[in-house]
Amino acid sequence: MLSIEQYSTMLMILLALLGFITLSKWSVSPVVIFLPIFIFYLFLISLLFEGELTALAKVVALSLIVVLASFCAYKVSAEEFLKLLVVSLFLLLVFNVVLASFYPDVGVEAGKFSGDWKGVFDQKNALGRLSALLMVLATLLFISVRDLENKIFAFFVFVSAVFVVINSGSRTGFATGVLTSVLVLFFCLVYKVIKDPEVNAKVFVAVLFFEAFSIGVIILSNMEAVNLYSGNDGVSVFGQFISLTGRLTIWEYAVQHLQGAHLWVGYGLDNFWTTENFRALGAIDGMGDFYPEDSHNGYIDILIQGGVLGAFFYGTFIVFLLVSVLRANLNFVEFITFFTFISFFMISNISESYTTKSTNIVNFIFIYLSALVFLKSGKNRCGWILKVSSVKDIKIFGFALLGKSVNRTRVL
Repeated sequence: MLSIEQYSTMLMILLALLGFITLSKWSVSPVVIFLPIFIFYLFLISLLFEGELTALAKVVALSLIVVLASFCAYKVSAEEFLKLLVVSLFLLLVFNVVLASFYPDVGVEAGKFSGDWKGVFDQKNALGRLSALLMVLATLLFISVRDLENKIFAFFVFVSAVFVVINSGSRTGFATGVLTSVLVLFFCLVYKVIKDPEVNAKVFVAVLFFEAFSIGVIILSNMEAVNLYSGNDGVSVFGQFISLTGRLTIWEYAVQHLQGAHLWVGYGLDNFWTTENFRALGAIDGMGDFYPEDSHNGYIDILIQGGVLGAFFYGTFIVFLLVSVLRANLNFVEFITFFTFISFFMISNISESYTTKSTNIVNFIFIYLSALVFLKSGKNRCGWILKVSSVKDIKIFGFALLGKSVNRTRVL
């Protein structure tokens, strides 16, 4: 969780970027306004339960992020955005490798996870998540570009990201990166099939959803919790143990305290995992004095902060987003980028929490792709598109109105 000083610095940077944005004309679908409204709703809920006013900084930060991401969705194509992400995140990865290799006191974990790389981050899993994201983006770039130089670069980035995620010791990051990278190939095949004029796209998509649902039911029916109430808990799937390193215990603790009014409206924005609640509700069984900053699960974080109502609102937004994809007429790069990243977002939120983060790169990409889909869907279906004028146009309009007013005064 960022401190108020860190949020202040972030807000200053975002406001500077906002000033740059006001110099250009652009368009946006008003649907993306749901995200800052939803976070503001969670903030209001937190005030009902004696939450901190400082959480308002997160609402402002997310609002500015939505503006910035929506601007990028209008100005920057999916392919250009993908290249920018790969290059920038790769440079960040190189910086972390240098820290871990030459400054181990800073870039390498000590204690329980001794020897694992963490780079500039405060914990190894953060570096693992960055590497997993870069694995996915590099795979997307490799498939979307045609020239050999970019393909070689994308392959090199992918291998580098795998190397770093292994050295970070983040098993969930490695699994997420590999699984989602494989899904890139799957969505390439799906795109080619649904674009085939001889294939009924709706029936094909319906069959895919049914198969995915069936696989999910089979996996869940053969899954059971292991070592609950310990820092080495996990699940057994078909007899194979998958460690969740205490996450299952954290989830159980959070859901256990969804009672009374909290069941329906939650605890509010960043108002459950607090020192005050730790003292009032008691320690997490089997975790000693450890108390996390979030639920390590994006879906449980939505529930714990917004309750059943918050989960309904957020779920409705996701469903509307997926429906809008069918109306947006996305090109090949947009299609595989959207579905691959949404898969990454959904899978990652099982073991990490991105849904209510305001300044996280994963959430920024999610907002960018949402804005892109809603914008293209609105244009294709003649929906409501908000056109934003530049400062210059506003000045010209203002001077024109002033000129008319002066002329009328002279006539009178």
